[in-house]
Amino acid sequence: MTVPDRKTPLPGRVCELVPDFTPEEIRGLRENLELTRWQFSVQVGVPVNTITSWELGRRHPSHSSRFLLRTLQEKLQQAKQSVGVE
Repeated sequence: MTVPDRKTPLPGRVCELVPDFTPEEIRGLRENLELTRWQFSVQVGVPVNTITSWELGRRHPSHSSRFLLRTLQEKLQQAKQSVGVE
């Protein structure tokens, strides 16, 4: 019996519902929010070194972090639409 890799989601698990972010998407989100890595780390609740690792592609956000990042991304898009900026 083989043990599944922890990073590989099992079929039907909730983590499949929140797609991963590319390093470019994470950096782009942070820059669109006009936050430094330190400020962004405080908002997301992870160490600044983690943000750096995500942006450089050395590590990937956990499911809960992906969910939070996706929520921030959606709120930013809603805010831009409400003021007429695309």
